[in-house]
Amino acid sequence: YLEKVERKVINMVFLTGDTHQKIDYAKLRKDNFGYHSHYEWDELSRKDYLIILGDFGVIWNKPDEDEEFMINFYNNFPATVCFIDGNHEGYTRLNSEFPEIDFHGGRAHKISDNIYHLMRGYVFDFDGKKFFAFGGASSHDIQDGILDPNDSLFWEKYGRLMNDPFSRFRVKGVSWWEEELPSEDEMIRGIDNLEKVDYKVDFVISHCLPTFMLAAIYGSRGGYEIDKLNDYFNELYNNGLEFGKWYCGHYHIDWNFGDFVVMYDNIERVV
Repeated sequence: YLEKVERKVINMVFLTGDTHQKIDYAKLRKDNFGYHSHYEWDELSRKDYLIILGDFGVIWNKPDEDEEFMINFYNNFPATVCFIDGNHEGYTRLNSEFPEIDFHGGRAHKISDNIYHLMRGYVFDFDGKKFFAFGGASSHDIQDGILDPNDSLFWEKYGRLMNDPFSRFRVKGVSWWEEELPSEDEMIRGIDNLEKVDYKVDFVISHCLPTFMLAAIYGSRGGYEIDKLNDYFNELYNNGLEFGKWYCGHYHIDWNFGDFVVMYDNIERVV
């Protein structure tokens, strides 16, 4: 009986890695969710939260059947679904089509009644725990370039790359957006909001790692080049950011490096 009463007042928060629209969402099925989290699916409610650590991928360059299918899937998910952005999001639509609202102490885009995009640089409060959220990352699957549809040679380049089964490229405004990396205003916002909580949070949730952790894990391997967002996180860390755990997605692995946790398939309850 006491356990039942306690459950009514304690909300749960779960984290997991990239879902990429329909590609990797299957890990959120009932059997997998229960297996990874060690919690019963039937206990979840809208008062509980699942946070996806970037590359949600549902909102792309234009609405389609896959988007409709996934929004319906998440609308019927038993917990409230939140996500930070990664490098594979349709930023033009994400930042313009959906209302911006106050949400758990920060700001979010309301995608639907059960889907919320946690905007960059805010400290969110879930059940008394502070989450500093800052999405974004550099695309690393663009070795053959980013094609611009306004380029007079676009179709020639596109045809050549499409005929190469080993090519890795993206198209500006269709499958790649420069907003994958933060603006100066977003980075300043993050610092301002951290100052309000004396640089102390329970969790940092991001899509990529600080520079020093990326270098420690990958070195010169893996094709992950250092960018301004890695360096920004490095600066926050070196300036004394205090946190219990730092969780990120992006790298398609499940690794635990002490205070840093990289997530992909795993689902972990943190609150």
